[in-house]
Amino acid sequence: MPDKNLSRDPARTPMPWTEQANAGFTTAARPWLRLDRNASIVNVARQRNDPFSMLALYERLINLRQQQPALQIGNYTPVYADHQIFSYMRTWADAPSYIIVLNLTHRTASFRPPQAFKGVIELSTSPEIEGQRVQDRIEMGGDEGIIIRLDEGQTIANTNQ
Repeated sequence: MPDKNLSRDPARTPMPWTEQANAGFTTAARPWLRLDRNASIVNVARQRNDPFSMLALYERLINLRQQQPALQIGNYTPVYADHQIFSYMRTWADAPSYIIVLNLTHRTASFRPPQAFKGVIELSTSPEIEGQRVQDRIEMGGDEGIIIRLDEGQTIANTNQ
């Protein structure tokens, strides 16, 4: 329903591919959905070679998921959640186990479940911390998300009971 905001269309925009007219999305005079106002800055062409871009993050997330059975078909186990942190484990048979920790606020947060754990930060919204070993506690920036590959044999039980 145009102009009534009764659909998802007001929040959607075409994929911005380039800095060119209509963000390279269409050769038509005007796309049927409005372009985001920053499409000339935030687009695939500009992000393609930037290791800190959102495009690079999505590519790394997809690649990791495709390589790891726990992240594709693994079991989901909630670990901990509060007003700021959301975390869960993904496990599968003889494959590495992962814990995903998301800080859903703009504020810094500490993730410290009651059960000890050890692992390596496999992927993060802050690529500079990838590869770091972590143990028992993680300090996170606002809006940060991390995927930790747990050391062999490590699991974390649901701590919100």
